Amino acid sequence: MTVSGPNLWLASEDVGVIRMRRGKFAIFDRASGLPSSWVIDVAPAAGGGVWAATLRNGSVHLDAKGTVNELGSDPHAWGLRLYQDRGRMLFGTQQGIEGAPVKLPDPHVHAILRTRDGLWIGTESGLVLLDDVSG
Repeated sequence: MTVSGPNLWLASEDVGVIRMRRGKFAIFDRASGLPSSWVIDVAPAAGGGVWAATLRNGSVHLDAKGTVNELGSDPHAWGLRLYQDRGRMLFGTQQGIEGAPVKLPDPHVHAILRTRDGLWIGTESGLVLLDDVSG
């Protein structure tokens, strides 16, 4: 769940992305243009929209109206976590961080957090602290 602009957005394993605006709900799923209705995570994007991480079909950017604006670089990535970091969206997948060839204890990225020490990446086999993620 995340807030972006005036909208509350929810990820759903069966319904896709759910937006609540002014007490009304709208559903965005495969039938409305998403690559999948199985969404694992959502993260805020500019203009009141969100990035959504699907289980098996990569990431997708929705604008505030729920229109698909952009697909992530790997349409076959198995999504786990999204994280806004320094003006870019990091997409943690079961294959690592999308577009960033970094050495991790395990490729399954479940958690991402920036602190003053750097960027922490939580995997199924432990944590790693990185200075930066390039991609």
